[in-house]
Amino acid sequence: MAFLDNNAGTLRARFYFSLRSYLHKKRWLLRLVQVLRASIVLGPFRKPIVRYYQKFSHNDPLKTNIHPLFPEANTEQIVRGINERGYAHVGNLPEEYVTQILDYCAIHKQTRYWNPHINCEAVKRICQNAKLVEIARQYLGTEPILWLTLLTWSFPLSDDRADFHPAMDREPPFHYDIIDFKSLTLFVYLTDIDSELGCLKTPFRGFF
Repeated sequence: MAFLDNNAGTLRARFYFSLRSYLHKKRWLLRLVQVLRASIVLGPFRKPIVRYYQKFSHNDPLKTNIHPLFPEANTEQIVRGINERGYAHVGNLPEEYVTQILDYCAIHKQTRYWNPHINCEAVKRICQNAKLVEIARQYLGTEPILWLTLLTWSFPLSDDRADFHPAMDREPPFHYDIIDFKSLTLFVYLTDIDSELGCLKTPFRGFF
């Protein structure tokens, strides 16, 4: 996986977020671009484009570590579950990782952190875990690229706490993100969640 701290990745990320910021100021243009992009990414050319990238992409090999985060996870079984159902459960994150990430949040006191793998060692180790990288590699059929990491609090729609912070998202109960022609997102829930409680979660999004 090529992290966004190299020059090409950094420029690409800056362009993406600058464009995104501009489009969100013009809602009609944002909606038009979303429709056009979805038509291209999910349209009839999707499968041939995926096969092309699987065969000809030359992404740099990911730097990985062998920290035993999920020793019971079966890579082939997880990839099969993703292909069949669209999702799979990998396992529970060790408590020490959860504690380190929560401590990181307690220090910085934000509701959203873009690319925390740059500054939070625990998040970085998760991104570089050899088993998780291999799951992404097998599912995508090529060497993956880490698009971004995001550490964020989410709250139920009925939770009034969302009104007290201008950066707080109030997302609909269901939505999906069209990241690329083929992509994979890892969600790590760091706090418990039920119908009354929100959660702190960390999505890791990668594609080729």
